[in-house]
Parts: sequence; structure tokens; C-alpha cells
Amino acid sequence: MNIKLNPIFRSQNDVIHIFGQPGTYKTAFLVQIIWQKLEEGVEQIFLVDVSGSFPYVKLRPIEKLLTKLIVFQPKSLREEVTILDDLELKGISESSILLIDDIFHRIKPEEENHLESYLLAVIQSLSQQIKFPIFITNEGRGFDDRIQPLRSTLMRHYFKEHLFFQKSMKKDVIQIHRMVNEDYRYLTELSVDESGLFPEIF
Repeated sequence: MNIKLNPIFRSQNDVIHIFGQPGTYKTAFLVQIIWQKLEEGVEQIFLVDVSGSFPYVKLRPIEKLLTKLIVFQPKSLREEVTILDDLELKGISESSILLIDDIFHRIKPEEENHLESYLLAVIQSLSQQIKFPIFITNEGRGFDDRIQPLRSTLMRHYFKEHLFFQKSMKKDVIQIHRMVNEDYRYLTELSVDESGLFPEIF
């Protein structure tokens, strides 16, 4: 395993917020988690595929294990909230894994603003029920010459671990920075293989 990422994967009752611009392999990071955890024998993985563009083809080599992957594809922010609300109300096994790809993709102007805050509160509550950290990917946009995650203020209020993914000047390498308040601190870098995955995560 990448030594710098080891504490993140070993943290419990936590939410890991990953953000960055398109093409920085945020979703590939989730693919890698699914692949590894299914091979390890985890009983249940919940994936909330908000954009509907998750690259399931990358999981084809472990197709026989995918019966343990439960996928939701919400069509609106309200539906995303309902899915996670149901998981919380029905209870979720502490050994389950929850991943949310592109969390705010389905925001619509006509939806109530309070849903965004409520969504993050539900995720925070779910994180207290399971041991493995919840991983969330989020779009990053440029503000004041800095890349910031969508709903940056809310994300910082609810979650403490924020990882910024950025393409390196090196070919097929992604840099990972930890965002602490407004400060970006270099953490590590990962090489991307020919299949678009990170062989050195685990």
C-alpha cells in the first residue's frame, strides 16, 4: 500500500472527500477500492453513481464478484437524499462499504437548498455506523486562482478529510494534496497504469 494513504484507509467512522477537475482519476480511485475490497471478500459494497457514468467496464475482470456490489443511480438530488436516508433508517452493516461518485452532479435550481446540507448530515451519520471510511468524489472548479470543491463551505463544515487530485507534470501520474482549511499540502502521488487504475493504492 502507498504509505502516505495507509492512515486514510485505516481510519474508522470517517468520510473522505475527494475533489478535482475532470480527468484526474477520482472515479478510478473508487474503482480500485471496489476491486480490492471485493477480492478481499467484503460482503457488501453500496455505490451511489450520481452521474450515471461510472466505468463498470473496468470491473469486468472480477465480474463473478459483482453480486456483492449494490448500485444506485439517483436522477435528482432529492432521490439521492432518499436513497441514503433509507440506508440510514434500515441500518447498514458495520462491515459494509459506501462510495458516492460525483455527489452534487444532479443539483437542480428548483430543488430546495436545504437538501444539500441534509444530504451531508446523513452521510456523516452513516459514517458512524460503518468501519471503513465513506469515500465521496466531487467536482472541483477554479475560484480565485484555486481549485475548490463544489459546495466547499458545506463540505468543510461536515467533513474533516479533503483530498485534492491533480494531474502531475509527469506522464500518467496524479498528485494528491490534503486540503486543510484553505491550505493545500502535498501528500503523495500515484502512477496510473494502462487500464487507468492505481496499482499501488493497496
